[in-house]
Amino acid sequence: MTEVNHVERLRSNHQELNAQIDVLNGCPGVKSEEVVLSNALNSVSETGLRGLKHKPLESELCYNAGMGDPRTGVSVFYSLASSFAFGIFLRSFFSLGLVEVVWLMLLAVAIALLWRQADVSDLRIWLLYGAVIFVGSAAGILRLEIASWSEVLPQYETRLGEAFAVTGTIVREPDEREQLTHLYVKVEDELLLVTTDRFQQFSYGDVVTVSGTLEKPEAFMTDLGRTFNYPGYLRARGVNYVLPFSDVEVIEQGAGNIILTKLFAFKRTFMDALEQVVEEPMVGLGEGLLLGVKRALGSELETVFRQTGIIHIVVLSGYNVMLVVAFVMYLLGSLLPRRWQVGFGIVAITLFALLVGLGATVVRASLMAGILLVLSLTGRTYFVIRALVLAGVIMLIVNPYLLAFDVGFQLSFMATLGLILLAPAIIARITWLPDWFGAREFLAATVATQIFVAPILLYQIGEFSLIAVIVNVLVLRWCR
Repeated sequence: MTEVNHVERLRSNHQELNAQIDVLNGCPGVKSEEVVLSNALNSVSETGLRGLKHKPLESELCYNAGMGDPRTGVSVFYSLASSFAFGIFLRSFFSLGLVEVVWLMLLAVAIALLWRQADVSDLRIWLLYGAVIFVGSAAGILRLEIASWSEVLPQYETRLGEAFAVTGTIVREPDEREQLTHLYVKVEDELLLVTTDRFQQFSYGDVVTVSGTLEKPEAFMTDLGRTFNYPGYLRARGVNYVLPFSDVEVIEQGAGNIILTKLFAFKRTFMDALEQVVEEPMVGLGEGLLLGVKRALGSELETVFRQTGIIHIVVLSGYNVMLVVAFVMYLLGSLLPRRWQVGFGIVAITLFALLVGLGATVVRASLMAGILLVLSLTGRTYFVIRALVLAGVIMLIVNPYLLAFDVGFQLSFMATLGLILLAPAIIARITWLPDWFGAREFLAATVATQIFVAPILLYQIGEFSLIAVIVNVLVLRWCR
């Protein structure tokens, strides 16, 4: 590799790390739906979901599983979900496979047999939990084990380090960085990450020929001495092989999904129109607020946003999803029956998530909003924490790599959990504080999320903004 390519590789790695730091710093301040979740839900209920009950905490466990204790069903759900995640976590860092899965299932069967024979009710409950935990852990290990089967492909392994030419289709919106463009190219059933010249023009659905050197992604050391797990980061995005600094030529256009093609074209047209009437850097901030686009901010302003802990303003969050829900329900509230409102709401959420790229935070919020809308048809109680756990399990079933290798997923989940569990307690203890312009709510939300995400921030980047709480209270007041 030439010296120029080596320098470009280092620059690309640091850009990738900065993108992750944006996500890392994005959740703690939480301008997102995690900050105003209750307000957004109330807004939805005021615009067509009035029959829906909303309880942020599991203070009333109303699920009766027919097992004697009315709390058993809910507890089994949480036990199964947490043990499933624990199994995935173990498999992410330890060499576990089908043998361990079989042993765990055998233990679960043995405990289940004891459960059937036990006469003491308390003992039966503990045996039930034990069986569920072993089954959930086995399922988590098995899910990641199955996903790992595609990590090593013989037809690519034998070509590593060699000149490699391939034809494929760009299946995601091109990710334009300061010096390079990242392209996700689908070749048969494998997704490759291709980096190429920033100033070439590419679009979703382009069929391209790529010429470069096939490589496996490698971890690298950050400026703060942290090891960035780049292979894990890419696996969470479905990528196992990369073609850095490649020559790319478009040979055909319009080969992508027609709906995604129209969505991305609309997004590009909207951004072009916005850039014609709004000057920099305001247009970059506007694109970030609306669509999560950060590249127009410029590196200097983006660094300031990160250091003060308010980069979340230009990082897509669940707040954007809740705005879509509230707008659609308000628009259709007096025009269509409830069932049609919910249907259009779910369609709008799906289209918005596709438009902005299906980031972990947006997917989680979309699932929770979808659960909210579906429950509105039945009038059943909506428990936020239960919806959060269910959304997390669904995401891990689809992509188990998110748990250990996607910091956006980790921070989004923990920030929301902090708001649900800790923010109400903080508000109850700061009643002495004047609630000017909603400052009490913003302070409680920011402190709660900072506490829950601080360990992840310190582990991932080794930095923690001491002024983030104050800055966010001030900024969030004007972003409300």
